[in-house]
Amino acid sequence: MLDDALAVTKGQGLLRSLLALVAVLSSAPALGACGSYYCTDTISMLVVDDSGVSLQLTSGLSGLTNCTADSGTYLRLPKTDPNYAAHYALLLAAKFTERVLSIRTIDSSPNCSVMYVYIQ
Repeated sequence: MLDDALAVTKGQGLLRSLLALVAVLSSAPALGACGSYYCTDTISMLVVDDSGVSLQLTSGLSGLTNCTADSGTYLRLPKTDPNYAAHYALLLAAKFTERVLSIRTIDSSPNCSVMYVYIQ
């Protein structure tokens, strides 16, 4: 009888743990989600060149419709952006810490230029 009581207690503990895990996972932001003018994801690649930074998101750009992506897969942060240094710093921080970030693109911009960035 004591064994039965211990089994029930262990089962209840396991159930509580599973429910807690489900609650945590369901409250986490979805990765790889793009709306028509923004994406929320992690960065898979940053490419720096003379004119700025190209970035590729881990889950791609499916759903982003307000601009045409550079080579079909890259967002672009041009050096001419008045907030280039701040945006670039956030992109680097997100890449190296593997944090989820959200990026808003400029409507009808060539190469899906970045309007603003924030880390979640």
